[in-house]
Amino acid sequence: MSWEEIVGALLLGWRMTLTLAGIAMVLAFLGGTVIAILRVSPIPIFRAIGTTYVELVRNTPLTVLFFFAVFLSPHLGIKATFFQAAVFALTAYNFCQFSEAVRSGLNAVPKGQSEASRALGMTTMQMLLSVIIPQAIRAMIPPLASGIVIVVKGSSVAGVFGVVELINSMNNLSGLYGEKVIQILVVVVLLFLAVNLPIGFFSNFMERRLKMVR
Repeated sequence: MSWEEIVGALLLGWRMTLTLAGIAMVLAFLGGTVIAILRVSPIPIFRAIGTTYVELVRNTPLTVLFFFAVFLSPHLGIKATFFQAAVFALTAYNFCQFSEAVRSGLNAVPKGQSEASRALGMTTMQMLLSVIIPQAIRAMIPPLASGIVIVVKGSSVAGVFGVVELINSMNNLSGLYGEKVIQILVVVVLLFLAVNLPIGFFSNFMERRLKMVR
């Protein structure tokens, strides 16, 4: 296999990594927002549900969630491809990361804003969508950026469970072409940096921009 073919194989794995991470990212943000709302809810049972989920999953290794999704779910009557199982495991794990990012933003909004909203007769959902969340976005950006990086890096675990993503491709190619292992590793590192570095730069830029606006 030529060097161009090796790079092409790595790029195919990278495309799978981005697809997996992208889907999990969107689902984790949506689910994390729901969990964050539960955790700041004035209703005790909702707070308990949100807190229990976060504490249980956050203290469970990502590999265990992958193992459950891939090998145990069929015994529960759930049929899924390796890719679908990987999306489930990565999403379930990152619910916690994104929920904490959203919750930190919600908690950063002064309590007077919610009190004023209630005084105007707004429902809880109206208050969240119209008053609290728009102001909370400023505080959410840095932890959300960290959460995105964690999702991208966490997708590498999927390779152990049959999903041919970047790390899986790297391992296969390194085994076949041991004399080129350093070059392969360099390409893999550059591909990860190509996504993670811009996310960090964008996060820092937006954080400075929002501070100037304030």
